[in-house]
Amino acid sequence: MNQNVSGLPIYPPLPGKPREACGIFGIYGPKFDVARLTYLGLFALQHRGQESAGIVVSTGGELACYKGMGLVNQVFSQKVLGALKGWAASGHVRYSTTGSSVEENAQPIFLSENGLEIAVSHNGNLINAIELEALITEDGNELKGSNDSELIARHVHSLSIGKNSILPAVHEVMPKLKGAFSLIIQTPMKIVGVRDSLGIRPLCIGRLDNNYVLSSETCGLDIIGAKFVREVKPGEIVVLERNQYHGEMWCEKPGDALCIFEYIYFARPDSYLKGRLVHTCRRKLGANLGKEAGDHGADIVVSVPDSGTPHAIGLAKELGLPFQQG
Repeated sequence: MNQNVSGLPIYPPLPGKPREACGIFGIYGPKFDVARLTYLGLFALQHRGQESAGIVVSTGGELACYKGMGLVNQVFSQKVLGALKGWAASGHVRYSTTGSSVEENAQPIFLSENGLEIAVSHNGNLINAIELEALITEDGNELKGSNDSELIARHVHSLSIGKNSILPAVHEVMPKLKGAFSLIIQTPMKIVGVRDSLGIRPLCIGRLDNNYVLSSETCGLDIIGAKFVREVKPGEIVVLERNQYHGEMWCEKPGDALCIFEYIYFARPDSYLKGRLVHTCRRKLGANLGKEAGDHGADIVVSVPDSGTPHAIGLAKELGLPFQQG
């Protein structure tokens, strides 16, 4: 099994329940308390990751990062949020996908080396992490954690040193990544959102007054009063700027393959995905199951666990059975 300099086993996905649903959030808002708004956005996305939380703030010429193990309200105190002052921020809540559930793997991944600071928040999982690691270590870089997100950060960082913008590096690195990824990449001067070429992991754009926000789900926009603008397109790079945003494609032939588990389990019921309310989709899934049930012989419908409640309600209605708590 591969190990990096931290001595932690690297890259094999953890067994058990699906662990693909980290939450990411970013905001460009010079007139706002961006750290507190990011805290609220992460709080709304807490269902997507409960192992660690982190926030990075652009303070002008540098980044300030704070992260730790636990829930959002356990990691961030009022004192910490009060100290994170700046004009832009991004954050992350984590479930382990690759790498262990330890503080070294908490995100955002923050790098401050060779005169360049970047922070990367990643939702997804790469399937070519071992190949990417080999490219990094060939150049003499040492990995501090044991997750594939650090590989993305180090590739973008190394190609951006001495450059005026990270965008050329982002365009160069993204085609090398195989798998699922929605990213927020932050430098002292930019907030950049990226989505994989198939749109496997979600990412959307919101507007708060004349400022723009990135969030894994629309519920992260709702909690701060931001209005949904649109979803980031598969294979798109979105740059948040003062009073505007702009998008550019890194992939010539994007697909459309949003993970079905977003509808079934990952996303919050009050979020919208591809223009559809997740709760409504889950009820329809249950109703479709009822149409296939045939001679079921059931007396009641019970959701197990509670995340199956909308599906169970749809199933119960289709079968004409009472829905009850178990």
